[in-house]
Formats: sequence, C-alpha cells, structure tokens
Amino acid sequence: MENEANVSKAFGKQAVIFDKIYDSNPIVSYMRHLIRQEVLGRLHANDHILEINAGTGSDALFFAQAGYTVTALEISPEMVNKAQEKIRNHKLENQITFIQKSFEEVSQVDGTFDYVYSNFGGLNCTPNLLEVVHQLLSKLKSGGKTTLTILPPFTLWEKLHVLKGDFKIVNRRKFGGPSVAHIEGVSFNCWYYTPKEIIDSLNGLVSEVSVTGLCIFVPPSFIQSFPNKYPKIFKLLTKIDQKVSKLPFFNSIGDYFMITYTKI
Repeated sequence: MENEANVSKAFGKQAVIFDKIYDSNPIVSYMRHLIRQEVLGRLHANDHILEINAGTGSDALFFAQAGYTVTALEISPEMVNKAQEKIRNHKLENQITFIQKSFEEVSQVDGTFDYVYSNFGGLNCTPNLLEVVHQLLSKLKSGGKTTLTILPPFTLWEKLHVLKGDFKIVNRRKFGGPSVAHIEGVSFNCWYYTPKEIIDSLNGLVSEVSVTGLCIFVPPSFIQSFPNKYPKIFKLLTKIDQKVSKLPFFNSIGDYFMITYTKI
C-alpha cells in the first residue's frame, strides 16, 4: 500500500506537465503509434476497452475518437482530474468513464470487457504482476483480447551505457527484486518482468500470444534528442526494429515489450 501511495503521489505531482513531457518526446510518440496500431488492428466495431494506468487519458481519448467505448482506471486523483478535463473539452463523456482506482483493485470494476489495455509500464509498479494479469483476465470476455506494455529486466541500450561508465543506468533494472524509481522528488519501487513469466502464468488460459519488442535498436525515450540529431540513423534503426521486433530474444530486450493474447 505504501508503494501505491508513493506512485500516486509521484504521478500526481507530474500531472500538470505530464502531457507536455511525453507528447513532445519523439520516441514516446513513435512507440505510442506502434502500440495503438497493434490494438486497432485487433479491435472490432463497438468493442468496450478497459484501460489500466490510463494517466491523463491520451490513449482513452484516441480510442474514443476512433469510435470505441473506454472504461479507464488511474490511481492518481490529479491525473484523473486532468483526464476528466480533457474528456469534457472533447465532449466524450458518453464514451469514456474514468475511475480513480488502482489496478490491484480491478476485480471491483463492474462488468466484463472486449479488450484490456495498459501502456508504458504502469504495471511494473507492482511485485504482484502475475496475480494482476489473472485479475485482468477475469474482466475479459471469452475471445476478448489484451495488450500490455511492460518494461523487461534487460534492455540493450541501458546495458550499452557500460561503455560510458554510467553504471547507474546499467544497473537500474534488477532481475527479481525491486528497483527504485524517482519522479518529481518521490521514490517508489518498480519490478521488471520477462514475456516468458507472463506466458507461463497464463498457460492454457490464452491463445494467439504475440510478443513485440519496442525500442530494441531504436534508443529508449530518455535519449529523446536522438531522432532530431540523427534523423537518418533513427529512421534506419526503426526499420531494423520492424524486422526483428517479433523474433525470440530480440522481442524481450527492448526498452519495453508489448504482449497481446486472446482469452480462451
């Protein structure tokens, strides 16, 4: 509970500038486009999406504007307030329901859904991800789909910082135990997971499992100046990523991995 409170506090303090920080980051925009295309390619008309860790509602608005209904969970009240403001401004109150609630409490949400979606590693803020994944599965209709975007314990670009002697970056993701993250002066714990852990946990319960690495050779989002400094190299790296992102090994060493599956 203490870690949840710290996560809520950290992102609450960042809510005012959250969109400015992430919307202006070209690597975040690049990943967000890939993730949204993954989901759009699997949605059906009139699907109802359950979004976890919805932040300020950027993805909820995107899918609502594409014609879908979204129920969104977010732990930070400041983030929820920001999202509600955006929903009102876009007149999407009939399509988006925003709920201030932790994903650990997803079983308390009424109903079942056609699609469950979580973006950009919010699920890494729990040591109980495999339990949460099973709770999310219980909120999914038979034949419904899930797409989760999660931070793995090993990512190529961070390990390459050993060449610069930056061991703080090299060692910031730990296997098994928690790592400490800092946002707006607030510290909280994160845990990192492999695709195999999730797949093994869901064995026999899901089908059509797809794992895609994000930012494998493309730099991670904290190197946001790279696309503007080296546009041709960035474009080349995106093409290499497209070719290898679904291959075993490569799909689990990016800055994130995206896992999609269907409930049996």
